[in-house]
Amino acid sequence: MNFVTVSPPSVGVTFADAIKQAVDGDTVIVKAGNYLEDVMVTKSLNILADRGAIVRSITFSGCKAGSVSGLTVTGTKVTLPGLIESTKPDDLTIPPIKGTLPKAERDALAAKKWKSVIACAAGYDGPNFSLYTLGIKVKNCSNFLVENCTVTKHTAGISIENSTLVKVDQCVTSYCRVGTRVAATSTDVTITDCVSNQNIGSGIELFEVTRCLVTKCVSSN
Repeated sequence: MNFVTVSPPSVGVTFADAIKQAVDGDTVIVKAGNYLEDVMVTKSLNILADRGAIVRSITFSGCKAGSVSGLTVTGTKVTLPGLIESTKPDDLTIPPIKGTLPKAERDALAAKKWKSVIACAAGYDGPNFSLYTLGIKVKNCSNFLVENCTVTKHTAGISIENSTLVKVDQCVTSYCRVGTRVAATSTDVTITDCVSNQNIGSGIELFEVTRCLVTKCVSSN
């Protein structure tokens, strides 16, 4: 096993370059900094981030093993059209919202008053609500661990798809439409000691899942 270190772009190796250099079984150490990258990982790697290491999104695809720990994943801030922002939460008014969402969801969104409106958190971009973003995506993977990560401003903060033997531990999702989503015939998934805070929809969403354990989680949506 080797170690590959990622430093902010102005300092050293970029996140994408480090992934290219690494081989199965390596550990990628991510130094603190804001990496304006959407990272793709298709190898069995362990991503170990220092406090303050931030990326826009990271996708793990086809990994036979691996982990991501300590990473902060933050989407882009987008303001819904027609919203009036104010420094005082009570002064914030939200007019009727039109779009393709079910009426109940539109009404629920319109009823919320935010000090600063984060539209990308709900995955909405313009009147058609077409944007769809995932913070940490684990797809077609097995024996994978997501731990101590913080995800904000995405449609789904953490998305587990068609994967098996995945554990999500001590993660925080906020200002997303769904905090953690497990779907697409995933099996043997454990979600433990996670916090869902100020997400617009579900804290945890399960769809077409076999054997999923959710324990010691807190939702304050």
